Amino acid sequence: MEMELRSRAIDKVYRRRDRIEMPDFQREQVWTLPKKQLLIDSILRGWHLPKFYFRKVDENTFECVDGQQRLTAIFEFFDGGLALSSDTAAQVGAKTYKDLPEPILDDFDDFEIEIEEIEDASDTGYRHS
Repeated sequence: MEMELRSRAIDKVYRRRDRIEMPDFQREQVWTLPKKQLLIDSILRGWHLPKFYFRKVDENTFECVDGQQRLTAIFEFFDGGLALSSDTAAQVGAKTYKDLPEPILDDFDDFEIEIEEIEDASDTGYRHS
């Protein structure tokens, strides 16, 4: 098994979301709305996020091994299905992705996440029973 750390802008990850699979062993969505909102708030503040782990299935497909809850919340925000808390700073409070001011939108799009890409891993080499 080989691992390679990559940094990717989240808008690039979002644009290629059709290449990312959520495997059956991942748990269902359990994050609450406030937790999702706090994640987006953290990104807007430029705070570091824990790494994501993707297993490379083939040249065009990855499985999200760790980070599904965070990734789903990010995609939900991009899709307009999640608004920031009204308790967030007035400039962005209660706004959806498309409602963000342009400079903040650009910063959000350019925010980089760290992804450990796992290659040559068996289907069972990283799962917990």
